Amino acid sequence: MDKIVIQDARFLSRVGVSDEERARPQEIIVDIEMFRDLRAAGESDDLRETVCYAAVHEKTAQIIGSADFHLIEAIAERLAAMVLCGFAVERVVVRVRKPAALAARDVRHAAVEITREKNG
Repeated sequence: MDKIVIQDARFLSRVGVSDEERARPQEIIVDIEMFRDLRAAGESDDLRETVCYAAVHEKTAQIIGSADFHLIEAIAERLAAMVLCGFAVERVVVRVRKPAALAARDVRHAAVEITREKNG
């Protein structure tokens, strides 16, 4: 299966379990892999035959900026649902990384990765 990838998209979000964590926006880094057959787009050179990754990025920014979250799992789930419902893809993989989560312990980031499919 072919895929379209958005990698290392950076956003600010109020995310965390404690009020202190959510007191100020933190950097969230998102990767989205969208799976679909891209043969028609490659042959026709027509945007209507693929997924507009700029539109996915815009919707991602809207979701992340629209609410405070307790968990990065919730961000990932919302993004996966948005991609599956709003775009012609069969499967999506979403990774959400939170660099500040364990920075005091010299950890580059904490992350979640989920895979969701249409009708499944």
